[in-house]
Amino acid sequence: MEIGLLEKLQAVQIEADSRITEKDRLFCEAHQKAYDEAKNILTELTVIWEETEKQQEEILKEVEPNRYSYTEYVRISHISSSDFTKKTEELPEQFINNIVEYFSNAYRVDIKTYKIRNFLLPPIPERGRWGSDIAAEKEYQRQLRNLHLRYQDVLEQIFLQLGGCTFTERAVQELKEKCHTAAWSSYSGTANYELKNSTIRFTYGCEYEHWYRSDRWKLIDSLKDVMRGVAHFETRAIGCYPHSISTLLGYTDLISSIHELDDCEKAKEVKMFKNKRVDIKFASSELANQFASDYLGRVG
Repeated sequence: MEIGLLEKLQAVQIEADSRITEKDRLFCEAHQKAYDEAKNILTELTVIWEETEKQQEEILKEVEPNRYSYTEYVRISHISSSDFTKKTEELPEQFINNIVEYFSNAYRVDIKTYKIRNFLLPPIPERGRWGSDIAAEKEYQRQLRNLHLRYQDVLEQIFLQLGGCTFTERAVQELKEKCHTAAWSSYSGTANYELKNSTIRFTYGCEYEHWYRSDRWKLIDSLKDVMRGVAHFETRAIGCYPHSISTLLGYTDLISSIHELDDCEKAKEVKMFKNKRVDIKFASSELANQFASDYLGRVG
């Protein structure tokens, strides 16, 4: 027996909801409610505004048939029924953007919003040589006003981009890819690091300058990605940084070339050199080898 449309929608909803946390679900439900309520209210306001303007015209036209405008009693600067209509048409894209931005930031994964918009929203009319087709443009606007999105629709498109992974699995994959990119030359294909017992030595990873009688040190962006990998290696959590590592990831320059990771157990020290070399020391050679193997890609 063929499954009914309602049952199909419920099946999709259950599948999408089962792959997110309770916190994620509460966020999605709140935005779903806000989106739905905004659409209903804006639609009502459009009708009310148009009826009010029409009523004003009917009242005043009897005594002033040639009057230029009949809405001066209800006119509000820069607000008209078309503003409510336009905002209604913008809601679907805003809803998609908010859902995608939340999951992208929460799990630090790359989600291509434009692909989801292209799939879920009606196609934008093509502009011809003499401009847009008025009839096509009006139909496009009508479709936007009548479109009703569910957060499950957005989630399904996100999961397709994740390739069957969970958010956490995909975030770890992307983090390791960034670490690997930082550790290998894109030109020669050779490693930018070497293992020395319990230390991983990166050829290029920091910037140094002498400023007003003091030294200033900071890691370059690619080494910051490596340190995010070290944080995950340490905590097994995405976006959870021990304070000592968080300091290295900030925008403030460091005044010392040696940075102790005193709140970490696996990684112990980061040392920067004037020739731009960076050494990351681990608690043992086994841990250094494990990090290199899991996050950087082993040499040879």
